[in-house]
Amino acid sequence: MFSSCFILAGFFGGFCFAVKIGPDVLETTMKLAHKSFASVLVSFMCSLHAMAQELPGVADLLVFNARVYSPNAEFSEAIAIRANKILAIGPRAEVEKLSNDRTRRIDAKSCAVTPGFNDSHVHMFAGGESLQQVNLLDATSLEDIGHRIRSFKIANPKKSVIVGRGWLYGFFPGGLPTREQLDAMIEDRPAVMKCYDGHSMWLNSKAMAVAGITRNSKDPKNGTIVRDASGEPTGMLKES
Repeated sequence: MFSSCFILAGFFGGFCFAVKIGPDVLETTMKLAHKSFASVLVSFMCSLHAMAQELPGVADLLVFNARVYSPNAEFSEAIAIRANKILAIGPRAEVEKLSNDRTRRIDAKSCAVTPGFNDSHVHMFAGGESLQQVNLLDATSLEDIGHRIRSFKIANPKKSVIVGRGWLYGFFPGGLPTREQLDAMIEDRPAVMKCYDGHSMWLNSKAMAVAGITRNSKDPKNGTIVRDASGEPTGMLKES
C-alpha cells in the first residue's frame, strides 16, 4: 500500500500542502509540472534579459570623440546619457563601461558638446543696470510712480541723470505719459524712464533738450517721436 502511494507536497498561495496520490496521478502531474516549469523558466529568462537591457546604469546614448564641456570647466572625450540624463562624462574607455550592444553611439568627430540652453529671456546686462535705477516694475498707480521717482531722486543727489524702468501704459490717461508729468517729478536734471517692455522711453524736458529733440526733429529709422496735435514732441519715444 505504501509503495503504490506518494506524497505530493508544495507551497501555494502562502500555504503549505501535502496530498497522498497514486502512481498514475503522479505521472500525469509530473508531465504537467515539467511543461509548466519550462514555460515559467522561459518567461523568467526573458524577463531577466529585458531587465538587463533596462538597467539604470546602461546608457541609451553614448557620444564619443567629442569635446564635452563639463561643469568643472574642463573638456572630456565622451558622454553617456540615459533617459535624457547624463550618466557620466570622461575618457571614452571609462564611459564605454556604461554601454551595451543596444546603446546608440554618435561620433562627434571632435566637435563641441555643451549643455542645452533653455532661454528664460533674461537680459543680464540690462538687469544688472536696473539694480541702480528707479524700479517701476511693481508700481501700482501713477501716484506710486511719482513717489518712487521722487524718492530715488532725493536718495541719489549726485546722479546727473535719473534712469528708471518698468512703467505700464495703463496708468496714464490715453495710455501714454508726457514730459510735463515727468517734469513735475524731476525738474532739476534729465530723466529717462523706460517702459516695462523696453520698446518705449519717457523723457522729461531736460532729457529732450540734451538729446536735441525738437518739433523739427525727424523720426529715426523704424522709430517714432510721439507728438501732440500741434506737432510738439510729447516726451515719448517709440523704438528710438
